[in-house]
Amino acid sequence: GCPRMNWNSLKGSQRGPWLCLFAAITIAGCSTKPQGTYVSREAVSELPAKHQEQLEEYMRRYFGTAAEPRFMIPDPEAEAPEDATGPEAVPLVERATRHELQFGLAVYTKQCAPCHGVTGDGNGEAAEYLDPKPRDYRQGTFKFTSTPRGEKPRDEDLRRIILRGAKGTSMPSFRWLPEDEMAAVIRHVKMLAQRGEFEESLIQESKIELTEEDDYDPKYVAEYATKIQDSWQEASGKVVRPVTNEPPYDQDSVALGQKAFLNSKLGCVKCHGPDGKGGRRPGVSAEDVPKDDWGQVAYAADLTSGMLHGGRRPLDIYRRIYSGINGTPMPGFATAFQEDPETMWHLVHFVTAVVEGYEVPEQAIKDYEQSLKETALESVSEAPAETPADEPQPEPASPEPATESPSSESPKPEAPAAEPSNDSEEKPADSPDAEKPSTDEKPAEEKPTEDKPSDDKPAEDSPAEDKPAEEKSAAESKSDGDSDAPADEPKSDEAKPAADTEPAESEAADAPNPDSPPADTPPAEESTTDSGESS
Repeated sequence: GCPRMNWNSLKGSQRGPWLCLFAAITIAGCSTKPQGTYVSREAVSELPAKHQEQLEEYMRRYFGTAAEPRFMIPDPEAEAPEDATGPEAVPLVERATRHELQFGLAVYTKQCAPCHGVTGDGNGEAAEYLDPKPRDYRQGTFKFTSTPRGEKPRDEDLRRIILRGAKGTSMPSFRWLPEDEMAAVIRHVKMLAQRGEFEESLIQESKIELTEEDDYDPKYVAEYATKIQDSWQEASGKVVRPVTNEPPYDQDSVALGQKAFLNSKLGCVKCHGPDGKGGRRPGVSAEDVPKDDWGQVAYAADLTSGMLHGGRRPLDIYRRIYSGINGTPMPGFATAFQEDPETMWHLVHFVTAVVEGYEVPEQAIKDYEQSLKETALESVSEAPAETPADEPQPEPASPEPATESPSSESPKPEAPAAEPSNDSEEKPADSPDAEKPSTDEKPAEEKPTEDKPSDDKPAEDSPAEDKPAEEKSAAESKSDGDSDAPADEPKSDEAKPAADTEPAESEAADAPNPDSPPADTPPAEESTTDSGESS
């Protein structure tokens, strides 16, 4: 423990050295625990012992240790010694000097490590008390960026989140951080992210490509490092820019945005709710919400809270709608608005209005809920109307089944052709193309069986009146064997997508159009950004 002593027993000349000692203890702490070490993923412990050892060697060669970090990449112009093997077989070049890395480490250790951890895995000492959890950099995935979905962030994106923080989370603003410290900590975060990606690449190489006796190939390892580095460098030239100019932020634009928001084909309401209260609204449990790439429950944002983690500038919101949010179930809608790209801006204005206090009218919500009920009723009512087509053959209700057996050859080519298209389009029911399957209804309702009975066996029609029981029995058995499954089952399958997609069109047409949102909705300019709200 810390030393204990009687201060009053010391003479004046003896107090000076003790003051220095106490100051050192206060700064460093009484614990003898090392400042920190890099923590490997759990998957590393599952690899063969040989691969674990080699993986650690490559990690130290390219990225050093927690106390002495390195940031190295393969040098294509240099040549390695002929007798070099293993990690030494590929010459490397520094991405940052030792002084730069030590400076970045000092800033990161003081300002970031308590939450994000020494390794950047989001498991700092304070992490267990925070919700949402601090970001885990090791996947190289950052949620709020100005680049397209799946791309790395630019330095400007990292600077923005550090400068402004993420409102509604434990990520604070570091607005006061000097510029040199800002640049140093950005470099350190990028190093930790690339280190994590590099580690994951070696884990997958061992699991998929290597046998227990194999060694890592230095050239392949170098390719992983180069590919990761290139993906970060290329991000600087990839920026999402609006397709159209932003229209005026007024009541008409908000009304059009509300109409798009309540359009079930886009799917905004499915996650955010018709009132915009997000995934934590009543009636939604954690089991109903998908998880993000970090294994956390990805609740949709509560727009009414007034806090958007990724920032509330119109451009920030536009980019999240356009590209989606990296690592989360939030998809991009770039293709959904190709025919009317300005609608994306209307949706931005609606979200902005809700964040600023605008409430979706109760009547609009009731109209939306009523449209869902009508959709469900239509689905139920249409199903019984089509199901008799599946079961007329086993029931001897009339002589018609006797004449359907020859005609079953006619519908056969149609059913297989229609069936795959319905199956492929049933799944994206929430996408803008969900209305396409409804064009396949007619083939399911046609009954060409009325035209062919007279051509098959006309001579048997009159005897059928004398011996109805015998003819019916023979015809039914034939019909059951030839035409039941292939001819009529597809009809039922075709009818079901029609029930799912037709209401989607009616919902789009009947979607509530709030022509006049509350007059007190204040117009906003680009400068409405809350400087403290960022991704």
